[in-house]
Parts: sequence; structure tokens; C-alpha cells
Amino acid sequence: MKMKGNLNLNRWRMPFLFLLAASCTNEKDPEPTVDCNVSDLAIQVVRSVDLTGCDTQDGLIEMSSTGGEGEKQFSLNGGAAQSSGLFEDLLPGTYTLLVTDANGCTAEVDVALGVTGSNLAINNVISTNAGCTTSDGVITVTATGDGPLEYKLDDGTFQTGNQFSGLLQGSYNITVKDGDCETSLSHQVLSGVSFSSQIETIITSRCALSGCHDGSLGASRNWTVFANVRNNATSIRNLTQSGSMPPAGNTALTQEQKDLIACWVDDGAPAN
Repeated sequence: MKMKGNLNLNRWRMPFLFLLAASCTNEKDPEPTVDCNVSDLAIQVVRSVDLTGCDTQDGLIEMSSTGGEGEKQFSLNGGAAQSSGLFEDLLPGTYTLLVTDANGCTAEVDVALGVTGSNLAINNVISTNAGCTTSDGVITVTATGDGPLEYKLDDGTFQTGNQFSGLLQGSYNITVKDGDCETSLSHQVLSGVSFSSQIETIITSRCALSGCHDGSLGASRNWTVFANVRNNATSIRNLTQSGSMPPAGNTALTQEQKDLIACWVDDGAPAN
């Protein structure tokens, strides 16, 4: 009878252990990624040429890169990537130059193109946080130019005031014009969601659990290490938004928790 009892215990133990292990291993986790924080990828501006007049579109920016791995791709302001670092026929404004290597690591720098003979320029842009899924963001623009200035946000109408309020988290295109010329730049309004006070608790209580993202699936999948969370931030957002993470059988995230993760990732997954 004693032997029979041991056999029954083993009979139930194996499926239980299998289910426990499967609760995380069946989850479609991202593959281990390179830590781009230690990458030596860098970007250089080879040359930039201002426009010859307010009614022309002949600005030029050329960039190159060093370090990183494999083939490089270059882009301006989040536009289409290309293998060449030369961009021509540009309008006046401030451009974000981005290079991406084969590992997905990036480096960026901002370059402003003006108009020869014009002093129109956007000198500074500041914004307040919008909050997560709320529209509390405010953008204030400081600019100089010839004569009265007007300001526009995205495809809106020009206004004489230099402030825009009631903004959601996201990227906005700011345009300023004087009597002759226009110039623009892109500015991101953040949600302000904090990793240390809002996101870390969600990760440690719902993801970095025994047998799951505690390092038992590999060091790069240890969500108690901030660098791993940041490197996989986009995948974590996508999986939590779809409901795939945490996997079935675990306590699901609330909609508020999902929103907080998404807002933090869309802020650039900062170490805040």
C-alpha cells in the first residue's frame, strides 16, 4: 500500500510540474537581444547646407557613422531608411538624424537647416507631461525672426500665440513663420510615467516570478534587471496589450496597468 501511494503521488506531480513550467515557456517572449547601451555606434554630420532662399527647397544634409555592427541604415525625422547618408532637397527646419545598425542599435543627432540671409529660428521648445491617456500636455515655443511671428502645430492653422495646450502624449510638428520664411521641428510630449514608481511594481509582481522572468529562462529574460526590460520594452508592450503576457493561468493585468506600460514604452522606456 505504501508503494501504491508513492506511485499515485508521482502520477499527479508530473502534470502539475509540466503546467507550472509551461505557464511561461509557452509565452511568446522576445529572443535575447544585444544590449545597445554598450554599443559603440556613433553618427557624424559630414556636411549641412542651408537653403538659398525662402521659396526654395535645396537644403542638404549628409551623415556617416562609425562603430556598430553590419550594414547601416540612415533616416531623417523617422522617415524611410536608406543605405546612403545623403539627403537632399530639404526644407528649413530641425532634423533628427538616425543611424541603425544590424543589431537594431541606434544613434541620433539633431541638425538645423536655415535660410541664407534669414534669422528665423526656433530657439527652444519646452513641454509639460500629458499624463497617461490624458491630454494635460502643453507646448511652449521660443523663436526669433523678422517681424511678427506665427505658430502652427501639425496641420492646424497658424496663430499668434506661442503656446499649445490640451495635448496627448505623442510627437508634434511645430512650424513657425515670419513675413518671409517658415521653419519647423518635431517635439515629443511625454506621458511622464515613471519606471521606478509605477512600472517596476507591475513587472516584479506579474512577470518576474519564480520559473518565469526571474532569470530561470536565461539571463537576458530576467525582468528584475532594468536593462533587459528596456531592451525588450516594445515586445513587452505588445505582449501585454494583446493579453499574451502574463500567460493564461496567471493573474491578468488591469487595463490601467496595460496603459501605463504602453505609455512608458512610448516615452522611450526611460530610466526614471
